[in-house]
Amino acid sequence: MKTQSNTLNKAAETIYPLIIESRFGDIIVNESDTCDFPEGIYGFDDYKSYAIANFPGQTLTKFQILQCLDEIGLVFLLTPLHHQGQLLIPQSDLMEATDLLKLDFDNCDFYAITTVCEKDGALEFSLNLKAPLVVEKNQKKAWQYILERTEYPIRYVIKSDL
Repeated sequence: MKTQSNTLNKAAETIYPLIIESRFGDIIVNESDTCDFPEGIYGFDDYKSYAIANFPGQTLTKFQILQCLDEIGLVFLLTPLHHQGQLLIPQSDLMEATDLLKLDFDNCDFYAITTVCEKDGALEFSLNLKAPLVVEKNQKKAWQYILERTEYPIRYVIKSDL
């Protein structure tokens, strides 16, 4: 099923794999990729249903896509918090988040929403380390969690060898 419309027809049963045309290219979504954000994402509270998919094409393969299924035009670029062999937020702080959310740390994946902009003719990638995404794999639920410690920046610039 390929979709170009802004929303999926929730009344009809979704057929997977779902192929969504996006500005990044065709995003392939399998049912196992879906997750719900019970509280939404900050600034996008009304949108609860998402999928985490691989980045389409041959570029930016170290990143993933967070595709909203409630509003097809809403797409985020994600960086796993284990980026290029480095843990970007100490495990103890991520464990604090899972403890407060009452989740098993070992069943969670962690991501940072990533912004891309052009600077001096090159792409610059910055991560929101202050509010990482916590994805509980078994329940297929996710939260954006604001870390208590203040030293985490909203715009942490990374180098990426595309």
